[in-house]
Amino acid sequence: MHPLRDKSCCCLTGYRMELIRISAQSPESVYDFYARESLERKREGDRVTPDMLDFMRVCLEHIRTAIDLPPVFVVTSHYRLRLIAGDSYELPTLVMLEPTVDGIKVSYLLTDSEAPWHNARVSGLATTPSVAAEMVRVSLARNANARSTDISRNNGMDTKGSVSRF
Repeated sequence: MHPLRDKSCCCLTGYRMELIRISAQSPESVYDFYARESLERKREGDRVTPDMLDFMRVCLEHIRTAIDLPPVFVVTSHYRLRLIAGDSYELPTLVMLEPTVDGIKVSYLLTDSEAPWHNARVSGLATTPSVAAEMVRVSLARNANARSTDISRNNGMDTKGSVSRF
């Protein structure tokens, strides 16, 4: 059964937001991807990138368990991670996560009514796994590309999104 149709992956309170790599990419989980890349960079003597990738993996694990939404597909591009609404890299990005030396950069596309110009994006920096999860939750609720999907409508999420102070 397809992972998005299999309700056994859900937690008792509703959904567990699993991050499922698109079928066009490696069957390796996104968590394993970041762990493997970190290990390879360590073997090469890189002292910065492994820490960034390890923090990304920790944040993704927290996002998976902290957000009560249906699973979403993801695409890795270098170390960036795009959350998308289906099994195709051609779909628009719902949320972009990018590991940096300072934390995880989280960004999303503003709706036309909120954007000061075409294709305006909001971005912020998460320095803890819980802040990353909250930023992703708000991004999924408020981004322009989720408005046409079930992502922002599930579990009564307010698409206007109440934003707490991070």
